[in-house]
Amino acid sequence: MQNSDYEYPKEMYIELIGLSPDFKGRVTIYKNLKAYDAHIDIVTAQSSKIFNHVGRVYSQPSEKEAFDLSYMKLKIYLKAKS
Repeated sequence: MQNSDYEYPKEMYIELIGLSPDFKGRVTIYKNLKAYDAHIDIVTAQSSKIFNHVGRVYSQPSEKEAFDLSYMKLKIYLKAKS
């Protein structure tokens, strides 16, 4: 295992502009041997407890691509709910 592998899982938070400030989007990136996976959730702003699980992204070639696809899935999910 390389030193950089200890940086995972990584959590990234997304402000949900126009929605309740009590919630935020969270993308958790995981690194496996050959690719990157991500979990997409809507969490409470104060405690980061999962309010709603949005989906998953599998087998992306880079962390950036895993995040970008997760962001897009979150955006599509929120549009469908509004």
